[in-house]
Amino acid sequence: MDAPIIRLVDQIITRAVSLRASDIHFEPEEKTMRIRMRIDGTLYQDVLIPKSMQSPVIARLKIMANLDVTEQRLPQDGRAAVSAGRREINLRVSSLPTAHGENVVLRILDSAAQGVTLPALGLGAREYELFQEAVHRPHGVVAGHRPDRQWQDHDALRRPEGSHFLRGEHIHARGTRSSTACRSFARPRSRRRSD
Repeated sequence: MDAPIIRLVDQIITRAVSLRASDIHFEPEEKTMRIRMRIDGTLYQDVLIPKSMQSPVIARLKIMANLDVTEQRLPQDGRAAVSAGRREINLRVSSLPTAHGENVVLRILDSAAQGVTLPALGLGAREYELFQEAVHRPHGVVAGHRPDRQWQDHDALRRPEGSHFLRGEHIHARGTRSSTACRSFARPRSRRRSD
């Protein structure tokens, strides 16, 4: 493998981690290969790579994930661990054959971006107070929303105290860019007894 290709792939991954991207898409096209990054749920174009570099880049990604470099007609999935700066980053790698070559997606599993506490999400004082009230009601739902799939990689809400599903300070979200919408819904209607 040529050193320039290795450096190019490493630079793309390091750039994605620094931008807090959750995915990197390597998409082959007729005359180029498009690199896009998913940041806060939106795909942004990063760079275009010449078609002549497409095969070596795909081969490098497959070697990193211990995938079969010779297999180009079947989808493949694998994992890789890389260094981005001074951090160890885990990647989930998926390749899918297309009309113009193999499409490869790297899912960035950055453990440093996890474990943000509820106050760190940026709720205002009033919203935080409303959230705390809603969590401690005996009935209702607290709905959380965040872009992309950061909560889907692992459990979104941790249950530190047995049967308690939500307990104020113990709620952790992945990434500081999460937006949280909170609302407590009405208690279930009690059944009327007919005497």
